[in-house]
Amino acid sequence: LKKFKWSLKDPSSLGTLPSRDDRVTEWKDGVKAAAARFDFSEERVNTVIDHLINSIASPDPRLREAETLDTNNSESIANCTQLPSNLASQNELRKACPVRGVVATVRNVVDFGAFVDFGGENDGLLHRSKLGLISLGSLMVGQEIGIDILGVSRSN
Repeated sequence: LKKFKWSLKDPSSLGTLPSRDDRVTEWKDGVKAAAARFDFSEERVNTVIDHLINSIASPDPRLREAETLDTNNSESIANCTQLPSNLASQNELRKACPVRGVVATVRNVVDFGAFVDFGGENDGLLHRSKLGLISLGSLMVGQEIGIDILGVSRSN
């Protein structure tokens, strides 16, 4: 944030940004230095920059369109849809389970999994044992992912 002089509270601090493809080229040296300093891949640094830009430009990820997040997991949500409104209540969702191919937004990442907002009454827990090929460390708050809702517990 300091290097780019961006402010989390001021979307206008972003100014006019190049496209992601142009950023990858134009900011290559800075990205390479950050990757070396923090021991991450350059692609991971670019993804963090993308998420910072999205967080500053649109702080509430629920208001973003699914296609605005330019991440490597875009193929994981390509065939997913928003939770149908008739399944928003816990009771209706419980009756319909399993519900496949729902778009969810990562709310928090913890040791045992990730909490996701899938459009229901409460957030859901995506347990680390159910992540499949996705690594827990690759999930970021605000990231949209495709999920399958396998069940609804009776407690909150």
